[in-house]
Amino acid sequence: MILAVGRLARAPETELVRLYADRATAAGRALGLGPIEIIEVESRKPGKAAEAEVLRPHFKDAHVLVCDEHGQARTSRAFAEEIARLRDDGTRRLVLVIGGADGLDPRQYDVKTDRYTAAVGRGVSGLRIGVIKEGYEQPGAESDVNDKVRAAAETLRGMGATVDEISVPWHLNGVAIWTPIALEGLTQ
Repeated sequence: MILAVGRLARAPETELVRLYADRATAAGRALGLGPIEIIEVESRKPGKAAEAEVLRPHFKDAHVLVCDEHGQARTSRAFAEEIARLRDDGTRRLVLVIGGADGLDPRQYDVKTDRYTAAVGRGVSGLRIGVIKEGYEQPGAESDVNDKVRAAAETLRGMGATVDEISVPWHLNGVAIWTPIALEGLTQ
C-alpha cells in the first residue's frame, strides 16, 4: 500500500503512478507480493498533527515504512531486499508513508513494527530484561502484583534470560510528567 496525504492532480504524472502500480502488482504476484494499493487521504485541519490523525487508521495490522527527508537513504536493491525480508517473515500488509517537503508529524516516525510472534518459539535465553525497582515504590502499588512481577522475573531468569533490577528514579515522576504532555497533545 502507498499511503499519501493529498490527492493526485489530473496530470500526466497521475497516469504514470497508476501505470507503475499496475505493473508492480502484476510483477509482484510471481514474487508472492499482494496488489499495490494507492490510498490518498486529506485532513480537514491544517498541520502535521492533523495529517497524522488521518494516516494512523491505515497502520492497523501493517508494517509501516516512513519515507521522507529524515529517513535512511537506501539503494533500490536494499529497499527491495527489505521488502523481500518482510514478505519472507510473514508480513501481509506493508504501508509506505511518503512525507512531503515539510516532513511528517514526529508521531509518524518509528511506527515500524516487527512480527514479534515470529520470536515466540525462540525462547528467552540471551535476552536482557530490566525490572524497574521504582515501579514497586509507587504510592498505591499492590503487593500481590509486585509479587507476580518478581515471580515472573525469576521464571524468565530460570529460562536463561538475564534479569536485573534497575533504578530509574524519574519513574516515580512519570504521571506528573506525562499528564501535561498528554493533555497538551489532546488539544492540538
